[in-house]
Amino acid sequence: MSKKSRTRLKNKLKVFSGKNEGWKKYATIANKEIQNTLLQISWDNIIFCNEFIKIKVNNVIYKAYYKDSQENFNIFKQSFKLINTPKIEIKVNHNEVKVLNEPVLFFHFKFFKQTGTHFTYINNYHSPTFTWKQYTKEYYKEHLSYLFVTKSLKKLFELSNARESIIPIAEASINRNGNLVYTEAFLFRVSSFVVWESTEPSRATYVFNIKSNPEVEIQVLYDYISGDTISKRETLMNSKDLRLKLNFKDRIIHNLYNNWLQNLQLALHS
Repeated sequence: MSKKSRTRLKNKLKVFSGKNEGWKKYATIANKEIQNTLLQISWDNIIFCNEFIKIKVNNVIYKAYYKDSQENFNIFKQSFKLINTPKIEIKVNHNEVKVLNEPVLFFHFKFFKQTGTHFTYINNYHSPTFTWKQYTKEYYKEHLSYLFVTKSLKKLFELSNARESIIPIAEASINRNGNLVYTEAFLFRVSSFVVWESTEPSRATYVFNIKSNPEVEIQVLYDYISGDTISKRETLMNSKDLRLKLNFKDRIIHNLYNNWLQNLQLALHS
């Protein structure tokens, strides 16, 4: 191929402009012989772009088109631990790629978008109860059970109301160095309560009453947890007015699991 022809080809094909020049290869050229191959791809090799994702496979870049993908999601991918999150499963056939476990990908599209709206990265905001409406216990059990990584999360999942959505939330705070940090957490509807539980096992469980308007009350709680208040747990426990505003009922410390469970049951039945 002449130099002029190679230049034209490069202009037609969009390549990944990464720091490693070895990544500048074309799937249409490099993988002609790959047929119906199943692969698992780490999240480090997934790059979000506007309306598509890039998937790196052995220094080759594939594209998969998803209208909900946004470039700013890469900010959050780097900010979360993605605890226990499975790799993206793909099927490669020549120069085409298909994502097989799409519910995992769709969950993160929604989660990162919801996270970004609170820090002006992303627009088109919906309430958490609307956004996560289809994410009921049955849906998580079928597609996303890996998210509940601790014994307490698994128990709250078991106790949660069957028809209510389980709302993931990015617990945002500003650390002492002034940096924005995130921790994954969930809001569970259990009976007539909302339970806030972190994926960090050392963090306490918080129980809130639901009174007359669940959607509004959950929104107020969600906004507080995902906001940028420093030491939001300490702030909550030190402010009577805030506890009243959020319909706070009880805090349950994590020590021995059986003690935690006993205290949770007391909070839910008193």
